Amino acid sequence: MTLKGPEFKKALLLALVVAVVPLVYYPNSWGWLSASPGGARIVELEVLYYLVAFHFLLSRESMAHRAQAAAVSVGFRLGMGTVFGLVNGGLFGAESGTALREALYAYLPAVLLHVAVVPYLLRPVFQFREARRPRAFAHLEPSQPRVQNSAPAVEAHAWAGSEHVPDFDAAVTHVASYSSVGLAMLVDEEGLCVARASRGAADSDLWAPVVNLLYAAVIGQLRRTPDANVRRLQVTLAHERLVVERVEPFYLAVLCDQNTDDLVNVRITQSAEMIRKYYEHKYRKVALEATAEVAYV
Repeated sequence: MTLKGPEFKKALLLALVVAVVPLVYYPNSWGWLSASPGGARIVELEVLYYLVAFHFLLSRESMAHRAQAAAVSVGFRLGMGTVFGLVNGGLFGAESGTALREALYAYLPAVLLHVAVVPYLLRPVFQFREARRPRAFAHLEPSQPRVQNSAPAVEAHAWAGSEHVPDFDAAVTHVASYSSVGLAMLVDEEGLCVARASRGAADSDLWAPVVNLLYAAVIGQLRRTPDANVRRLQVTLAHERLVVERVEPFYLAVLCDQNTDDLVNVRITQSAEMIRKYYEHKYRKVALEATAEVAYV
């Protein structure tokens, strides 16, 4: 689990504001102060609340990830309480020990407010990544069963000036080897995935039809404009970015982190060039063989 830097800064600023909001009505407790169950019980109930909240807020994540988020949330809330206690002690002259005790678990109007808002402050901050493992690749023909293996990334210069031309699998492996890429695939015009390389649980069978529908919908609307030539599409999702580039009769689709750097675009350009080279090499050879056969007959 990692924390997104820009989102964490926003959450921290909002947390500082929320932390001191109870000063508006302090020391009014509305009968809650005497009902405090104590520090240990407060934390137990707090963790339970976070697990329930993250069950809905992080519904796509595993239970282990939700537990990590709950643990971070407890520490974050205690930090908010500490800020409230220090400011409270400075303004009202309360003893530091008493002020911190009230802020962390005894003064329920502040504690309940802090606990309630923490999951919503931290939800955009969490970023979970699967552990790296060898990526799965598919044979060129979609009708053939997939073969699981691992292969090193293919550098673009490996085939420059050489008679050997990397195939479609090598092209998608090249872009998928970049750390921020979760899935790279080559999709034909019927929405079938002919080559793929993935990290984690990304499902190419789910994304392949989306690529075709997305590209067709955009082109259908752009045909009304003077320039309908689209080189590359980018769609920003909630936590990821989908990049689609038309390469010969195929679509090169890449699913990467939303905040990835521009180097991923370099990888996509290199992979697209590899696909063009292989397509030209393969189908030019097929055309020459067909021409020779006709000439022979």
